[in-house]
Amino acid sequence: MWVSFSERPLRVEELCHALGVEIESTDLDPENIPAIRTVVSSCLGLLKVGGSSSMVRLVHFTLQEDLSSDPILFNSPHSTIAEVCLTYLNYRSVRDLSPTLDMAPSTMPFLEYASDYWGEHTRKGMTNNVKRLVRKLLDRFDEHISAQLLLLRYTRSHLWGLRFDGLGGPVGFTGLHGVAYLGIVEIIAAVFEMKEWDINASDCTGSTPLTWAAYNGHEEVVKMLLEREEVNLNHADSICGWTPLRLAVLGASGGCQYTFGAKRCKSQPGRHLSCPDATLLGGYDGAEGGGKDAFGAKGGQPRPARHQRWPDATVFGGWGWA
Repeated sequence: MWVSFSERPLRVEELCHALGVEIESTDLDPENIPAIRTVVSSCLGLLKVGGSSSMVRLVHFTLQEDLSSDPILFNSPHSTIAEVCLTYLNYRSVRDLSPTLDMAPSTMPFLEYASDYWGEHTRKGMTNNVKRLVRKLLDRFDEHISAQLLLLRYTRSHLWGLRFDGLGGPVGFTGLHGVAYLGIVEIIAAVFEMKEWDINASDCTGSTPLTWAAYNGHEEVVKMLLEREEVNLNHADSICGWTPLRLAVLGASGGCQYTFGAKRCKSQPGRHLSCPDATLLGGYDGAEGGGKDAFGAKGGQPRPARHQRWPDATVFGGWGWA
């Protein structure tokens, strides 16, 4: 199951530690961690271990297709993997780690994978138990090393945009920031029930939950956040000075762009967006600035917009005149 449904190939140590996790346990028992020789032999020759990479793979890619396409071979694989990842992240020994570490300790080889991909597996395999484990993890998330590793992975995979150096830890990256970043719609309501959140609070990157949801193109999460009366549409991050709408454009999320437009028209008929954002929303009633109808009616595709101010022309990658 792990080799077939993991989000990336697992190293030997990662797989063995994952198999050693017992759901509902409070810490990892080293005696539960199997040897890779035992794992490979129990799979009847279907697994192989790469040479210098030490990656565990199926012997042939066609086997991957057969295993992943059989709906009854594995019972809720993503739910199971999510529960293991979340149980691991909730271990006492993991919670005791400093959130300023820039990599997982060698004694916890499964920590990196669990931190990076628990959200993906949760989205694909939501259950009540998974939701319970998520709520436990998100409590004081900005003090958890998994938040640090998640943001460091984001920075490594994005050559531009919001930056995170990791030096001071994930300060301000709360559970609400985390679930908005990951775009897990089913968890948002449960997170709001946990405590009173400052929905406009900035994290260590200068971003609010709405900023992360917009930049990553999570339209449904954006809609849910915009339903909150206290949300600030014009909140610019403290590093680049970009608003959530601008980040939605940079992230090429047409759906999020129109969601912001609908919020502006329905909820704030007497309130203007900041001038640069009004340029981006051009065709919406009451928006200020030029660039009318900058986005087409289908799919949010940009059209050439005239007489844009320099920042907006930059966002459009050269469309229009600066």
